[in-house]
Amino acid sequence: MLEISQRFYRMIIKIKKQLKSDNKVSNEQNFSVKESYLHFASMKALVNSLNEISDQSDLERAVWEESIGFKSQRSIINEIIEQEDIYDKICESKYEGVDIKDLDESNFHSDIYNNYLKKGVIKIMNEGTENEYWDYAVFNRGFVDFINEDGMYAVGDTLYQVTDKYIKALKDSDFSKIELLKNATENDESNHIYIIHNESSLKGYNPKDRGFIENNWESSSG
Repeated sequence: MLEISQRFYRMIIKIKKQLKSDNKVSNEQNFSVKESYLHFASMKALVNSLNEISDQSDLERAVWEESIGFKSQRSIINEIIEQEDIYDKICESKYEGVDIKDLDESNFHSDIYNNYLKKGVIKIMNEGTENEYWDYAVFNRGFVDFINEDGMYAVGDTLYQVTDKYIKALKDSDFSKIELLKNATENDESNHIYIIHNESSLKGYNPKDRGFIENNWESSSG
C-alpha cells in the first residue's frame, strides 16, 4: 500500500538543499511528455526541474512549455488572466450604459474562462457574495508548475493526479488505467490506485503552507 510519510518529504527537502548548495542545476532532461503530462524519471529529476523553472519568467516558461508540448496549470491561469483583461475592455465598450442585471452571466467572462471553469481547473470562491473571485481549483498551488489541466504528473512508475481535495496515485508502470485514476474517490487496490492525500480529512492543515514540499501530508490509505 502506497503511503506518504514524513521521511519521504524529508528526502525531497534534502535533495533540494543539496542542489542549492551545489549552486547548479543539471542540464540533463530526465523527463518526457506523455499524453500532455510530465513524466519524471525520479524524484530528484522532479526537484531538478522545479529548481530550473523557478528562475524562469512567464514568457520563458511559456516558450519552454511550448517547445516540449506541455501546458502547466500556471500557464493556463496566466492565459485566463490575459484573456479576461482583453474581454473586460471589450465589455466596457460593448455594454456601456447597460444594467448588469439585464445581462446573462455567460457574458461576464471570456470563453477560455468558461472552458476551464467547466473543466475544474479554476473555481469560484465566495460565490454570490461581494467578495466573489476565482482561483486555482487545485488544493495546493505548489503543484501548478508541473501538473497539466487534468492535474496529472508522473514520477518513475507512478502516475499522480492532484485535484481540489485529493492526491491520487496509480502505482503501475502501465498507465492505461488513467481514466480509473481520474474517477477514483477511494482506494482501489486491485487496480493499484490509492488516495494518498484527502484534504477534507486533514486536521490542523494550515492554508498558508502552500508549498507541496513543506507540507506534512497524511495518507488516507495508511
